[in-house]
Amino acid sequence: MSLNTSPSSVLTLWRGRWARFWEVFPLSRATRVVLLILVGATVAVDLIRATIAGELPNGIPPVIVAVIIAGFAWRPLLAVVLLVGGAIVVIPLGATDVWLLGMAIAAGLVVVSCSVPLAVAYGAVFLVAIVIGESARVDVRPLAFVIVLLVVAAASFLGGALFRSARRKQKALVARLSAEAVAARAAVQEERLRIADELHDFIAHELTIIVMHARVLDRTGDPQTSAMARRAIEDAAVQALADIRRVLDATQAHRFTPGPGADDVVDRRHTLTDALTDARRELAGLGGRVNVGDLATDREPLSRTIDAGLAHIVREATTNIVKHGGAGDIDIEVHRSSDDVRLTIENDLDATVSPMQLPRGGYGLARMRERALLSGGTFEVGPRDGRWIVSVTVPSR
Repeated sequence: MSLNTSPSSVLTLWRGRWARFWEVFPLSRATRVVLLILVGATVAVDLIRATIAGELPNGIPPVIVAVIIAGFAWRPLLAVVLLVGGAIVVIPLGATDVWLLGMAIAAGLVVVSCSVPLAVAYGAVFLVAIVIGESARVDVRPLAFVIVLLVVAAASFLGGALFRSARRKQKALVARLSAEAVAARAAVQEERLRIADELHDFIAHELTIIVMHARVLDRTGDPQTSAMARRAIEDAAVQALADIRRVLDATQAHRFTPGPGADDVVDRRHTLTDALTDARRELAGLGGRVNVGDLATDREPLSRTIDAGLAHIVREATTNIVKHGGAGDIDIEVHRSSDDVRLTIENDLDATVSPMQLPRGGYGLARMRERALLSGGTFEVGPRDGRWIVSVTVPSR
């Protein structure tokens, strides 16, 4: 202990040690039942034996000791205090045999239900009681009884220690299994969220493109426009199938064999440059002016995490424009500085063509915000000057 320790900290330290000294570990319900059955049987046998022998008064001390031992089922500390206090009282009277035998039998219960320091103190008191009790005797008897007391106490201590060790291992096992169950549930939940992200970020995007170009086919008679819409539907369907296959590959124990070119189709969608290219192509079919800026190549490449996060945001914003924006001018700009990257996506709110009637879940905006914040950036979304604006700023590294 440091010499500079304040009195208050010393007092707190000793209070903690004192509290740990008197710490108890209640017996389990099954252990209490077994203890009470054994004590009850012992009391019954002693009373019957004393009654038959006509020595009922001599049967009272064993009953008292047995009742105190039964107290370990509910109040271990009280039982310890009564056993030790009783020994202090009966030793001067010379009636030590029954009490010392009771203390020897109860030693295991002390080890099981009380703190280690208290169990050690109890053992020390027990040994002192034996020495004083034998010294106070007027007559001299063989050491056989003392040896019996020591053997019984040692066996009880050992049994209690083994029981306590088994209980500690059981608690550790239960805690480990509980932690593993929590980890397994968390892993399942994480996997579900990942699959939901995959379905939303990729498959829902392609289905939206398919619906948009199917709508174009219904409303146009231009062969060139129809051919372009059919190609877009085919490309989106192929991409959706590849994405579904990838999700299945990640969740099934027996992986499916990817189709030809599936990896190339999927991998290209994870970069911001390709996401901007896809957005330019997909938004061109809405009927308005589309201005999609390119990512500057004169600087160091973006980190993979930042690049993939911005690609997801571009893809999600493109999906939202297709679903809800209708026809109108669309601007997607990427501005890089030495410290950060700013992505701005704008589209007109006063479009002449009504937006597509598709479900609105709000999941996309929440995921865009989450991706930006996880990257250490900011996310802003909302109407401004007749336009819907999505603005994301993230660190460039």
